Amino acid sequence: MFKVDSKESLREALIKLTERPALFVGMNRFDYLDNFTAGWEMVTPVYPWASDHEIQEWIFLRESVSINSASIHGRSLITCCYGNKVEAINQYKNLLEEVAFERWEEKSTIGIYGQIAGIKSSFEEEGYRFWAHLVPTALKQTAKELVGEAQHSYENIIPIVSRIIGKPYNDLWVYLHFANWFVCIKFLYHTEKDGWQENTALIDEENYFQNLLILHAYSIFVQEKGHDDQIVTLRHKQGITTVDCKEVPDLWCSICSPYENKSFCESYAEWKEEVMQKEAVLLFNS
Repeated sequence: MFKVDSKESLREALIKLTERPALFVGMNRFDYLDNFTAGWEMVTPVYPWASDHEIQEWIFLRESVSINSASIHGRSLITCCYGNKVEAINQYKNLLEEVAFERWEEKSTIGIYGQIAGIKSSFEEEGYRFWAHLVPTALKQTAKELVGEAQHSYENIIPIVSRIIGKPYNDLWVYLHFANWFVCIKFLYHTEKDGWQENTALIDEENYFQNLLILHAYSIFVQEKGHDDQIVTLRHKQGITTVDCKEVPDLWCSICSPYENKSFCESYAEWKEEVMQKEAVLLFNS
């Protein structure tokens, strides 16, 4: 079908698949396209792209979604974040145009999951994790110092988010969505100069990636003591933090869930709209 003996030829071939998916799989569904691509890669000698790691990193930076299992395929994150239809295919095409297409032997063998698991080990008094020794000691020490010796709780997430923001703010909302093997963490903050902004505005800031790893590691560590499949909302204003937890068994809780369930992006969009409506009411009544 395509000659794919280099990174650019593989990039070009996969982009062509996303441009006319119905031609190859009969309809515009990302899972069909994913299955077709996986089967094609099994029978065709292709450039050894470290796809799992690069997809994980791309999703992690743009959507702040991580996996809590080493067995999850990278492309599963596309469906989790963007659903299973045209939006997912379009975002996958964006990913293909932006990632470096590094070879397996050139890419670090420790992916997002391994880095988060290794950092998380710094918060545990006992217990050994396989990934711990692969994460730089300095990064684990930074994580431990940031959290300190205070009681482990959702409130301790606020200093980590404040470190990521890196400038004064007067209002902060943090969104934590835990769903079996996946975690989505986003936040909104308000400054006098720029108004309301999302965490995506900070992608290019120094140390954003490392601090986001710490945020995910600590959030997973704290959540493991609670319930699966829930959305936790943190509000920090005028030095006071409030925590609200809501179980969400009807949302996208596993890779086996029906595709008509909500994606992470859809769930976050609903949460954000609700938060902004609350802010509008509070402003109107003030």
